Amino acid sequence: HGKRVVPDVDKGKYDENDEVVFLGRDLGGRVAKAAWPSGTKATYEVEVTDPLSGAKGYAYVASYASASSAPPPSQVRYMNYRDEGEGGLASAQYYELGFLKSVSGLDYNHLVVKKAAGGDDVNYFDRLKVRVVLKLRLGYTLGIPKTFNKNEKDFLVKYYGYKDGPVRSLRVMKNNIQLIWKLPSPGATVNSVFYPDWIEWPVPINLPVRPGWLFSRQELDVSHDFNFPPDKGVKLFVSSHPDKWYEVTSKTSPEMMALNK
Repeated sequence: HGKRVVPDVDKGKYDENDEVVFLGRDLGGRVAKAAWPSGTKATYEVEVTDPLSGAKGYAYVASYASASSAPPPSQVRYMNYRDEGEGGLASAQYYELGFLKSVSGLDYNHLVVKKAAGGDDVNYFDRLKVRVVLKLRLGYTLGIPKTFNKNEKDFLVKYYGYKDGPVRSLRVMKNNIQLIWKLPSPGATVNSVFYPDWIEWPVPINLPVRPGWLFSRQELDVSHDFNFPPDKGVKLFVSSHPDKWYEVTSKTSPEMMALNK
């Protein structure tokens, strides 16, 4: 779905460049081979081991000669992605994240924790902030500014589209940053991967040269701005300091500033 739809070269046939995605919560006990479904071309058993507990779970993948001979698809959907606003909305049981009104297409402005996860279904999110600082090494300036300070407004974004599945949704965009005279830097294709309980943003960046050859300083900071009412009593949990919750107020305390070190 979207502005740039690329059809599968295999016309929907499952092959080596496709994936089977399922959740650990849907694994079950092992099924005796005699009880496997009949009428299949092939059936495969998938064994998954929990790396923490060592517990095992099983899933079964079956191939049928035709869609009519296969059982109907499950009606369970963990994810939903739809066209809404400027760039779409991902919705799961516990959260919503949307690119409803964004500066460049890179940033989202809608983030809701649903009541099922202990939230209140209200969007307190303001915007995603991106800060990039690049400082040229001496000898490369040639009339060019020695330091580049860029933000989310300086990104050139091409939103290609999305693929909506029952277990995960994928949103694809191409990002470049404007450096000099609106010339774009080498870009990165970003696949936003939405799962029921978490989100992944793998960002592969391929550069023709080592950045350290040109830049003596390179920084990338990504942060979230929220508009919490002062009476909400919001607290922050930091995974690196799991023994304490930090109270969020209108000013950042020295204790919270120390978390960045």
